[in-house]
Amino acid sequence: MNGNGDRLGATIVLAEPPMNGWGLRAPLEALGHQVVGQAEDGELAVELAARLNPDLVVLDVQLPGLGGLRAAERLRSVERGGLVFVASHWDPGTLDAAVDAGALACLVRPLGVAQLGLSILVALARHAEIAALRETRAELQARLEARKRAVRAKGILMRRLGIHEAEAHLVLQRRARSTRRPLTLAIDEVLAAEGFFADLERSLREP
Repeated sequence: MNGNGDRLGATIVLAEPPMNGWGLRAPLEALGHQVVGQAEDGELAVELAARLNPDLVVLDVQLPGLGGLRAAERLRSVERGGLVFVASHWDPGTLDAAVDAGALACLVRPLGVAQLGLSILVALARHAEIAALRETRAELQARLEARKRAVRAKGILMRRLGIHEAEAHLVLQRRARSTRRPLTLAIDEVLAAEGFFADLERSLREP
């Protein structure tokens, strides 16, 4: 996980209150995972997760200070690791809040090693699915923005040169070939030139 091909386990930031005596570290490491950061309050958990960018952040709901749920809200805003919550008990309101905060799993102490291992594997799989969807969405957004820029560039050429859309597209392709650069750079040139001439025309109209 997390780009290290020689390690099968996940990188984890573990945040537990001092009263729990770091109870989950030993079983997590026994399962082959690497606890890269350890915190006893919500503020430090956020700091460590933001800096270390682990695969998962395991948060006790009863963390002192910021608290596990509020820490999770901050972590969601920076997209740092999948969130797994642990508590000695769950009431409906706390469970709903954990789900709203982006929980991949909500575990109840005490935890057996087998149960912990299975829950971590499921959380990792869900986190990978979400990351893939997020990446796909970003790629689609980038393609849409590129298409919008291409349409704008062709519109500029059509208006300034008095040509049709197909001809404008050919102009962009020829420019890219002649300069031996990607089509996107030819589009950028047209947009930049339009911005220059628009500014120039505005300045000429000013008294």
